[in-house]
Amino acid sequence: MRRWTALLLTLALLLVSGCQKEAERSSLPKLELHREEEKDYLLLEGVRYNRVSTETVDNRYAGCWRFAGETGEAVASVEKMTLYTVAGDEEKAFLWGIQEGWAPGPFQQALFLREDRSLALPQSGEEFDLGTLSTYQGSGLFGKKPVVTWQSDDPEILTALFDAWDTGEETPLPKDREDRERRSLDLRGASCPWLAFRLECSRYEENGPIYFSDMGGRRTVIPEETAAALTWEEPSLWERLTG
Repeated sequence: MRRWTALLLTLALLLVSGCQKEAERSSLPKLELHREEEKDYLLLEGVRYNRVSTETVDNRYAGCWRFAGETGEAVASVEKMTLYTVAGDEEKAFLWGIQEGWAPGPFQQALFLREDRSLALPQSGEEFDLGTLSTYQGSGLFGKKPVVTWQSDDPEILTALFDAWDTGEETPLPKDREDRERRSLDLRGASCPWLAFRLECSRYEENGPIYFSDMGGRRTVIPEETAAALTWEEPSLWERLTG
């Protein structure tokens, strides 16, 4: 009986929370998404914000910027998204859009950038100040959270990793990818710490080479001396619990 009572109370709280969010969203200014020369933009208080291209920010994990910070205050709504400022962005140059509630199709997130600013793919490792290697979130109802296996702010290592991805020779991925281990390498932007440049890393055999891989079916080997600086093995549950 107590379990059912707790469940009903949880559902009631979720319903109230959802209603509160919807009420808060309804009080926000409603903006329209405009399109010019195949580019989307919006106007907030007379200032234009351009939607950043999916070639620069998306979820392919193959060498793209991704949002890795915290949202600030809600400032407007556009279509199915609520627009937020970005914590730490005192200039309010970035706006982060998050789809609220359920809607058909893929979950939508969008980054908008003030028209006097630009965001491009990084050109050197000097644009990063922190690297983090972590497992991917497990699937299923009780999927585990990502586990960090390595982290470093050494500029030489960060530059070596970026150069390995940027200048490495690409080779086809093996047809059988079932046995590979995967990690995500996030390189945090030095000037915009709420952005991380994500690269996917893979390994196909124990103590074997580590590769950068992409959705196009290609891989780039990380030089042995650079890969040796990474901690690939996931710590045991006991180590994670005891620190």
